[in-house]
Amino acid sequence: MSLANSYYSGSGMYGNIDFKWVQFVRDHFIVIRDQYCARREIDPTEMYNYRFRMEEWLEMNKIPQSAMWLILMLNQMNSPIEFDKLTHILLPDFSLLSSLYEIYRSTEATKSKNAITE
Repeated sequence: MSLANSYYSGSGMYGNIDFKWVQFVRDHFIVIRDQYCARREIDPTEMYNYRFRMEEWLEMNKIPQSAMWLILMLNQMNSPIEFDKLTHILLPDFSLLSSLYEIYRSTEATKSKNAITE
């Protein structure tokens, strides 16, 4: 993955560029983690092949790169370099994340509209 791809991976729908979106997700973190995550087992050979290369593993599994920050947070990892010797990984329900994102956008639009009319 190039440096440019790494930078722009945070700018997708689930990205962490918008700090208000990140806070919105953090506000719902416990619910996401406890009720809307799936535990995916990782085969030892697969782990060996993608060791320290979480970005490539996400791409291979067709998981949006922009959600990497949330996946790291769900799995108590500080960096993609910690993608090593895992036997499983928690993955969020992306349909729920899409719904949360739409709620967030709607809420922000309403706040902006109210700020203009005041």
